[in-house]
Amino acid sequence: PEEFRPERWLRDAVEARKGTPGEIVDHPFLASPFSQGARKCPGSRVASNEIKAMLSQLVLDWKIFARNRDKPHFLSPAGRPRSEAAKSSV
Repeated sequence: PEEFRPERWLRDAVEARKGTPGEIVDHPFLASPFSQGARKCPGSRVASNEIKAMLSQLVLDWKIFARNRDKPHFLSPAGRPRSEAAKSSV
């Protein structure tokens, strides 16, 4: 496909493709970007672990909390508001 059309995977569209050559796009092995089974990409596990490590490091480096709706806070990686972080680095 040359264009992104997410409605292709709606239940009605999948049912309409059954029994046609277009049914191949609904195969479960084609849904994964790394394929499946014996010929699965050997780097898929490495890529998945890299994503998990990156997200966990992001959570460790940043202070995450619900913001006050009246006054948004923009934080630096140190967890201080950006204006305070800029003052302390000068």
